[in-house]
This record gives sequence, C-alpha cells and structure tokens, in this order.
Amino acid sequence: MNKDKLKRKFITRQITAYKLFETEISILKKLDHPNIVQVFEIINDPEYSKAHIVMEYVSEGSLYNLIKKDKALPLEKCWKYFRNLVEGIEYCHEVAAVIHRDIKPENLLITKDDHVKLVDFGISYMMSNGSDEDKLTLGSSYYLAPEICKGELYKGKQIDVWAAGITLYQMVTNKLPFEDSSIPGIYRVIINNE
Repeated sequence: MNKDKLKRKFITRQITAYKLFETEISILKKLDHPNIVQVFEIINDPEYSKAHIVMEYVSEGSLYNLIKKDKALPLEKCWKYFRNLVEGIEYCHEVAAVIHRDIKPENLLITKDDHVKLVDFGISYMMSNGSDEDKLTLGSSYYLAPEICKGELYKGKQIDVWAAGITLYQMVTNKLPFEDSSIPGIYRVIINNE
C-alpha cells in the first residue's frame, strides 16, 4: 500500500484512506478465528512510503466469483458458507468488538477445504465502550441496511447481520434483492421495498 496516496485520498471530509488503513491494521492485529483471514505480519516502517500486510493465501477465490460462475449455489453449500460467515461475524462482534461494515460475497474467500474466510477490514471500526452505534455511511450500496440509506444512527452489529442476509439471498438466488441503476435509486429501493 502506498501510504502517501492513502493520505491524500479523503473518504469523508475528516477521514483519509490512510486513517482507515491504520484502523484496519489495529483490527487485523486483534483477530484470530478460523473464519477470518489470518494475518502473519504487518510491515509499516514510518521511514518508507509503502506498507505491506502479509496474510494467508486463500486459494479458491471469492464467493462472488463462485456465484458468478455457478449461478445459484446448492442449498447445502449456502448453509455451510453462511454458517462460516455467521461464526466469523459473531467472533468479530462478541470477542473482538469489531464491526466489519462491508460484508458481501467479494469479501468472502473460499479455502481449499471449502470454508469461507472473511477479509477486507478496510472500513471496519472497533466498538467504543461496548457501543456499536455509528452514523458514517460506508459500505457497498447493495448491502446497506435501510437505516444507513436514510442517514440515521445505526447499530453496527445489526448492519453486519443485514449484509450477511443479503449475501445469503445472493448465494441462494444469484440475484440481489434490491437493485437500481443509480446509488440514490438503490437507497430508495432498500428503504421502500420489503
């Protein structure tokens, strides 16, 4: 990762991509679960403009690519992958006090022995004093919960569960439940449709 570029890229008026990268490093150091990608080392020397995250190799690619290739997945496989995902989320929430905030098939990698591992904690956050409330709108539009689309205060655990549900729907049907050609349109559909 090029730290200089990350420092120049603003996610919001106050938050740079580098700030999110620093948070991600803090989070990755805390995590140790079979359904979360294992990090071996973080190389972030202040004297160099590049930082590196050394993590395990997950050989079978993303769940997203599998869904695209195989269309809808067999139900047994959906339940297995969903169970792996829920176990990883539960660990994040209950043990590590981390909200992922970007759960989607692209951020789920499949191992050689056919298990799912959660990756990409780039927009995640750590709960503060046990509170998972936040108002920052980050994440992938199709997987956002209605309260985020409305710009309301939301509970991080609930938005992760919502995104996991959207992911399960996508595994089973090979479709997204809420679609539109624009981001404001997607927000409207998520807010107004069941």
